[in-house]
Amino acid sequence: GQAPGRIRGVAQLAGERLTATLAEEILTPGEGQVRCLLIAGANPMSSMPDTLRLREALQALDCLVVIDPYMSATAQYADYIIPPRMQYERADVPISLNGFTLFTENWAQYAAPVIEPPAGSEVCDEWYPFWAIARRLGFAINYLGKGLLPMDEPPTTEQLLEMKLEGGRVSYDEIRQYPGGHIWNFDEDSKVLPGRPGESGRFDVMPDDVAQEVRDFLAVPVTAQDIRSNGRSFSHLLSARRMRDVFCSNGTVLEKTLRSTPYNPAFLHPDDMHALGAESGDALRITSDRGSIVAVAEADATVRPGVVSLAGGWGGDPVEPGEDWNGAANVNLLIACDRDVETINAMPRLSAIPVNLERVNAAVAGR
Repeated sequence: GQAPGRIRGVAQLAGERLTATLAEEILTPGEGQVRCLLIAGANPMSSMPDTLRLREALQALDCLVVIDPYMSATAQYADYIIPPRMQYERADVPISLNGFTLFTENWAQYAAPVIEPPAGSEVCDEWYPFWAIARRLGFAINYLGKGLLPMDEPPTTEQLLEMKLEGGRVSYDEIRQYPGGHIWNFDEDSKVLPGRPGESGRFDVMPDDVAQEVRDFLAVPVTAQDIRSNGRSFSHLLSARRMRDVFCSNGTVLEKTLRSTPYNPAFLHPDDMHALGAESGDALRITSDRGSIVAVAEADATVRPGVVSLAGGWGGDPVEPGEDWNGAANVNLLIACDRDVETINAMPRLSAIPVNLERVNAAVAGR
């Protein structure tokens, strides 16, 4: 029911603009153009598709501020980097994703700070820059719909946690009585209330736009012998995957992670490896209709022939072998954000990406 947006007519979702249109929102002149960006904890240069277009957009901003404890691939383009308190330096209650059920039981725990930030460090809580900007602009903040924050003096993190828990079955003070966490068992059963009088709404499981997307997809036959994308032929499909100890780009800078997982390998069936004349540890150039990357090959008999499987969240700017290459491959350099997208939410094609593979002579630095 929302009006079409200024970028490709894509509307907002849950009151937010969509990530896949960010670069265009920055680069497209006109009313509503994004000129300043404040990033808290995210690393879009590693985790957002169409990396080169995004880099162009970040460089075009009037101001880029990044709140991050690490010099991430995104922070390298920031005008200002604000270091936050780390998890042991601040209080928290792990219920940050409002409206999402993260636990199978009614568990909660108050985590008190156990150490102070290093002496002389200039760190702050991650919420503070937002509060400070609002105060300077003369704005009021209705925090999670629970009430207005004081704007003369900053609130404390504990006050924000207490407000977040208002209206819940268990109060902030009660949670704090269990330092090791607690599971609450509620006797009453969940109830499904009667429908609203006069309402007869039903889910439309195949709306017209979705049906058209399915028809468009089926109109382009794809077989293992005939993989095409935007008029070009390809030999393989690249599939997405997850990696242990890494979530998006979180973990890719931690020494413990890098000791066991120094980069994201490109997993291939051994038969495909043999056909390429490659062995585990060799470098492969992976080319799509959008870009090209180099990754470290790894044999995996559980991967279907004709498929190369690569995790996202690694790397940033394109790096060619010989340029102090650490083996990390940024899969987002292969993905376009302005085509091959879903109609409503502009979601790009993130898996089953047509690619060609080629063994190249390169080695990971230090190996």
